[in-house]
Amino acid sequence: MDFAFALGLFIILFTFISAEFTQQVNTSERKSTFDSLRVKADFVMETLVKSTGSPQNWETLSLNDVEYFGLAASDRDLSDAKLTSFQNNTTSEPDYLITKQKLGLEGYDYYFVLEDAGIQSGLEVPVGTDATQVVVERIVTYQGGAYHARLTVYKTENFN
Repeated sequence: MDFAFALGLFIILFTFISAEFTQQVNTSERKSTFDSLRVKADFVMETLVKSTGSPQNWETLSLNDVEYFGLAASDRDLSDAKLTSFQNNTTSEPDYLITKQKLGLEGYDYYFVLEDAGIQSGLEVPVGTDATQVVVERIVTYQGGAYHARLTVYKTENFN
């Protein structure tokens, strides 16, 4: 009788500890994914709004000739031609995938928007998904006005 009671208690404790361990591992994995997203999103946004890209005239070249994107004519002053080209580079899935690679976002998805200017690029977070996402914003100038540039970088299980 004492053995059965001890065995039952051991099984209950083992199950509880195992479940708690699994929960802690899952929490740690989510935090690691979130931290990775935060670093990537900050880096990509800083590059987009502060850099002209490489080569500097990338907006006149084919997508395959772009080393990396930058939307600025100068620090945080965005170029109309670069924004238009960046927006047009995500109209097809193959172009979107190349754009993600050039941004250094392989394995993630992104959505860039220049609020109140009607400019967007990338894929919005799909409705109804449980996506891990980071949103970064910067105030920029565009055509003489101040705007909010917003970049969402996210990862879902069924979206790469």
